[in-house]
Amino acid sequence: MANLKIFDVDGVLQRFDPTAMVAATAAAQAAANAAVQEYHELYASTHQAGTDTWEDWDISAIVPAGARYAQVLCFNAVKQVLGARKDGSAVERKYNTPAEAPLMLTCEIVAGTIEILAAAHATAFFQIVGCWI
Repeated sequence: MANLKIFDVDGVLQRFDPTAMVAATAAAQAAANAAVQEYHELYASTHQAGTDTWEDWDISAIVPAGARYAQVLCFNAVKQVLGARKDGSAVERKYNTPAEAPLMLTCEIVAGTIEILAAAHATAFFQIVGCWI
């Protein structure tokens, strides 16, 4: 492929080899494709009856081996605070939710576990609806 004439902002002629650019772009695309995670749809529920404390939820039997992130559907029958987060996290991912309003959160999975929280009602349900590997 012939070299193209490209000038920089100061009007200086620059050499440009599109063949090298195409090869670098292909390598970058291959690396990006390798980093893409695969999504798996799942269906598993649990009932969380805590009183405003974060509780570990072992989801290792629900998600496939190697799963890195879980998609968590939080649902409540009454207005309350719900949350889900990475196990061991200090981030307060608490959300005020109206009655019967679903909340979808994504959490990193650590050793097959995530943390879930419901304010004070035994009416909150947490469901793993998918995961990324």
